[in-house]
Amino acid sequence: MTEPLLSIKDLRVRFGDTLAVDGVNLDIRAGERVALVGESGSGKSVTALSILRLVRDAVALLARTGITEPERRVDSYPHQLSGGQRQRVMIAMALACRPRLLLADEPTTALDVTIRTQIVELLLELQRDEAEKCGMAVLLITHDLNLVRRFAERVAVMEKGALVESNTTSDFRLVPASVHAAPVGEQAEAQRAASAADRTDAARRRANLRRLPDAAFRSVRLVPARPLQGRR
Repeated sequence: MTEPLLSIKDLRVRFGDTLAVDGVNLDIRAGERVALVGESGSGKSVTALSILRLVRDAVALLARTGITEPERRVDSYPHQLSGGQRQRVMIAMALACRPRLLLADEPTTALDVTIRTQIVELLLELQRDEAEKCGMAVLLITHDLNLVRRFAERVAVMEKGALVESNTTSDFRLVPASVHAAPVGEQAEAQRAASAADRTDAARRRANLRRLPDAAFRSVRLVPARPLQGRR
């Protein structure tokens, strides 16, 4: 019989007082297709990371990105983490590659304001640390103008597939209505106009509702949902 491609003998992994992997023995031969299955927290991911000798790195990176209980979270599924935790894990995964350039594509999308701020501060802290070690740069892709002002030193503006401007963040402001660089006065005027238009639209909708006769609401009836037919 040929020698196994991978041979695991009595693998034990402990995080503090927690024994995550307890005496695993597993051989995988060349050309085989092997599945490692088990419930959440059973030690599958820790075993896989141990094969790659990445357990300590993974736990350290999760801790560095602010994940609480990284020894336990390293074996968690995405649905067991909050939105902010998932973003932190993605950042940790990116840092594991020790990149010279980190691409952050909408890193705060769908997060609430508090978590968004935490992620921005985390990215700033990590970029500064990594810049000192290896000169790591970050390309941030976002629609969040507050994030741009807080994070970026330089801004490149695109429109209709073309790069229309590149400048330091402090030298221009972005107008939310049209991603064009604009003087501060024009930006303020555009924001006031947008706010006024929103208030006018909301007032119009309220007025339309007040004009509806009571009969229009009385005529609404609820239709019970039909049960779904079982699939074969």
